[in-house]
Amino acid sequence: MVTVTDMKIIIERWKKGTRPLKVHDMKSGQKVVGMLEKYDGTEFGLFDDPFEAATFILLVGMLKEQDLNNHGPVVPDTIIPDLNKNRTIA
Repeated sequence: MVTVTDMKIIIERWKKGTRPLKVHDMKSGQKVVGMLEKYDGTEFGLFDDPFEAATFILLVGMLKEQDLNNHGPVVPDTIIPDLNKNRTIA
């Protein structure tokens, strides 16, 4: 089980690894570290490997951000799909 301490070690290591990067890469590195810092630790217990936990959390965060950038916030109207939405009028 991954602990908060395990993740703090990775976060600190990645913060140090971000510092020598070029400016545009440094911003991306800081963003990645920021994504990890948002989590309080309950999500980490689901994994045995801290790098697996970090990767999963980052990928979820990136997809979430991509969805927001492409479509705005995702707020489902209902669980049942709107059948009329995809119909074409002949």
